[in-house]
Amino acid sequence: MSETSPEVRARRSRLAVASLVLGLLGLVTCGLGSLVGLILGIAALVSIKRSDGRLGGRGLAVTGLCVSVLILILAPVLTPTLVAIVRFKSWSAGQGGRNECVEHLQAIAAASRARAELAREETGEPLWPDSLAALREPAGEAESGPAALDPAVLRCPGRAQAPPATGETDYESLFDRAGFRIRGPLPGPADVPLAWDKPGNHPDGFHVVFFDGHAVFFGDDETGAEWARFQARVDAWIAEHKPEKGDTDASPAAPK
Repeated sequence: MSETSPEVRARRSRLAVASLVLGLLGLVTCGLGSLVGLILGIAALVSIKRSDGRLGGRGLAVTGLCVSVLILILAPVLTPTLVAIVRFKSWSAGQGGRNECVEHLQAIAAASRARAELAREETGEPLWPDSLAALREPAGEAESGPAALDPAVLRCPGRAQAPPATGETDYESLFDRAGFRIRGPLPGPADVPLAWDKPGNHPDGFHVVFFDGHAVFFGDDETGAEWARFQARVDAWIAEHKPEKGDTDASPAAPK
């Protein structure tokens, strides 16, 4: 009758397995996992040696020990590098959203100018749209008038919060806020805001596109101080240029 060999009876040391696992986790725990893995690796080797063949996994324990030591040596370099990579990817994604957002706002400004140009051809005076929603519909003759603005342009690709309800846009405009039709020169004054981000589009600020088509990003903090100043600027323009009773139009000019 044959006897079972010690290798068959030996069971794998759990400390050896834990040593390797925690050693590898040191990559994402700033080396703390590897420190524990080093200790467990040593403990595993000692327990395996004292087990008289009842425990196996010496190779696993040695591997965990080596991995832990290597990561502990490289942790001061690897950890900042990994953090920098994650931050760079996050920053790149945010920049991509910002760039597309600027393109959307400039497309809104271009479509608005096209509508004003069409009004000038028809009436002799440029009359700007009365809302962003008006840009969703074609203007003038189907073949010659400005086409309807793609609804996707009215959505901010970098929006940090949940999007507005269906049918709404991710942007606000002077047309919607003013409550009266705006008429004036083309391409339009460079210092009057035409459209801008709604709150929640970006976590650290908002874009504004002006009547002449150039866009600016205003950085803001959690207090929203810059946003409050900008809204006050818009309200000042509306109050200054609100037409007299019975009049429906006003000309755009810079707010004081």
